[in-house]
Amino acid sequence: MSELSTATAALTLAASEMKEAKELFEDIRADVDSSATELANFVSQLSQDVNEVISSVMDVTLYVSHNGDDLNSGLSSSSPLKTLDKAFNLIPEGALGAIKLMLITDDNGGPLLYPVDTGLEATSKNIILFSNDGAGNGLKVFDGGGFIVRSGGSIKFANPYDFNIYIESSRTNDSLVYGYGGSVQFGGYYPVNIFNDSPSLKSIVKAAYHTGDHKIGSTFSFVGMTKLNTSESIQNNFSLIDGNLSCFVILNTYSCVLDAETSLFSSDLKPLQIPGSGAYLLSI
Repeated sequence: MSELSTATAALTLAASEMKEAKELFEDIRADVDSSATELANFVSQLSQDVNEVISSVMDVTLYVSHNGDDLNSGLSSSSPLKTLDKAFNLIPEGALGAIKLMLITDDNGGPLLYPVDTGLEATSKNIILFSNDGAGNGLKVFDGGGFIVRSGGSIKFANPYDFNIYIESSRTNDSLVYGYGGSVQFGGYYPVNIFNDSPSLKSIVKAAYHTGDHKIGSTFSFVGMTKLNTSESIQNNFSLIDGNLSCFVILNTYSCVLDAETSLFSSDLKPLQIPGSGAYLLSI
């Protein structure tokens, strides 16, 4: 066979192999495109299913009782949790809907105070703390105990019954709730009674700037106080709202009962009152 014939045969074989390789590549690409489409559809459906499950499951009440056990589910009064710390930790970040935490009275129907001795975070959680009846259940806040709210989160104290918050004299923290954005609400149809024995308390809510991954940023918070009563506190020299740099707060008050020494907001905040209302825009 001549060199030309050999070269022609080699080229023909190479062309045939290239054609087969191209056809195989096209088949693989078609399979990949089909698989990618199927995967995208699966992920989309899975995301939708997860959101539906979260919406249905997380619109629930968690029960907390002194007779409970933190190994319980907390999903019924017959299987309550024991501590608020466990209840807060059970709620996932970003859960849809408000999670109600019901504080159960004792077996004799008397009031119970649940201890708060750590910083309970409602970062991107929406939490309602309330009692199961009108016995006057509530919280006893010790040194190191309190609440933290960030943008995307909220916490509400009380309703449908009276709610009591006792702040221990030995507590050294300067505020009850630290807000880095988000929403904090006290009371409603029924009051929240705050009994402060700590001389270190300077405010009920302290709004502060947000410290992100890269820089400090301003925060915007909402604070609602309806039928908040602080008049029976032993230590009254505090304000309802205090603030730190770069904070903006909408404060809405209604029918609050304060001691003469207790102020609505600290002197560092610059208030702008909405005429004819108990609402203020506060900044520092």
